[in-house]
Amino acid sequence: MLKASEHCCEEASPLSGSAYIPCNAPAVFMVKNRDPQPYRMCQACADHNVRNRGAKIIGPYKAEARPQKRGLQGIAAVKKRVKLKTEKDAAEAALKRITDEIAEIDPIVVEFFQRHGVDKETIDGVTVYLRRELWAGREENVDMPTACAALQEAGLPDYVEPRFNTNSLSAYARELDRQGTTIVEAHPALQGKIKISEVFKIGARG
Repeated sequence: MLKASEHCCEEASPLSGSAYIPCNAPAVFMVKNRDPQPYRMCQACADHNVRNRGAKIIGPYKAEARPQKRGLQGIAAVKKRVKLKTEKDAAEAALKRITDEIAEIDPIVVEFFQRHGVDKETIDGVTVYLRRELWAGREENVDMPTACAALQEAGLPDYVEPRFNTNSLSAYARELDRQGTTIVEAHPALQGKIKISEVFKIGARG
């Protein structure tokens, strides 16, 4: 099992799933929860545990003074390098598996929220919420030069470089949406050339 680095936070990272991944931010407090032993924690993890899990900060974390160690030499350094490479590969593999699982389950969570008419759920101090995004793109069967020409005609040359800038145009569409209109309503020349897709994504905080 992975362990937190020396003098670093031992709390589980939000990326942890079935496999423990330490937070590893610099530790500043010793925190006592329901476990027999206290844990080193960073400021954010300590605040979260105190606020949401009934933990207590029992004092600042102070690194123990240790005698100066002689640097690794020869084959010992090679062995240490191999060990670190193995741990790094395991952590990256665990992170990829967790990321893939999140990508697989998020559409199911979106469908659950939409079916029940809710936009967030809080479980074990972590809030999972629905995030609405608008993305600009070309209508079907509209090529890039035609889309760019329409943007020019609509008075939006700043979004063409010479291909149109999807991120900037999407941000502009979101601003118009907050004002209660659409980019096509504001710029009729884009009708049939530029489409706005509504995408729902899952976020989490806690």
